[in-house]
Amino acid sequence: MRGDSIMSPLFLNKPRRNPEFACVLIALKNSLIRLPARALLLLFTLETAPILAARPIEVIHIDILKVKRLRPDARLPERATDGSSGLDLFACIEGADHVVLGRRPVRVGAGIAIEFPWGFDVQVRPRSGLALKGVGVTLGTIDSDYRGEVLVTMYLFGDAQEYRINSGDRIAQLVVTRLGELPVTEVGELGDTARGIGGHGSTGQ
Repeated sequence: MRGDSIMSPLFLNKPRRNPEFACVLIALKNSLIRLPARALLLLFTLETAPILAARPIEVIHIDILKVKRLRPDARLPERATDGSSGLDLFACIEGADHVVLGRRPVRVGAGIAIEFPWGFDVQVRPRSGLALKGVGVTLGTIDSDYRGEVLVTMYLFGDAQEYRINSGDRIAQLVVTRLGELPVTEVGELGDTARGIGGHGSTGQ
């Protein structure tokens, strides 16, 4: 719409839901009064405002992973590449700049707390690069109602005797998936399969 004075036939001839508004437009058309574009926009707004107000507002919910820093030097989880499934977790050691791992499991803090909607499964998983060095990470599940610090349980295996973890090091990864919610039902019998009760190596090496 140009900024000069116009009186669009399409605008005037369009069916109106507001009778009073229609009468005003007919009067303007019959008297050949030309209104500036801003005046037409104001009239259009006055007509459509009650219609828009009567329509229900649709609220779109977007699922997000909320992260709160518990210490200033904590780093947010991040993907190393666009195709990475997991978000790297970084060590944030309280009161020190490093921790030395040994054979006994040690909990290493990430300096963050997270919040996510019910219906998602967030797991702490090992990093393959650390596993090659003999550094193990215990697989962990974070519940949707947990608000404490994200902690990673780490230990050594194999020939490694000690390993130093510095604040800022990548120590694990967060993997977020959809949670399958199934009701628990007690039954008298289970369905038969070819495998049956065979397990623990029953399918061979």
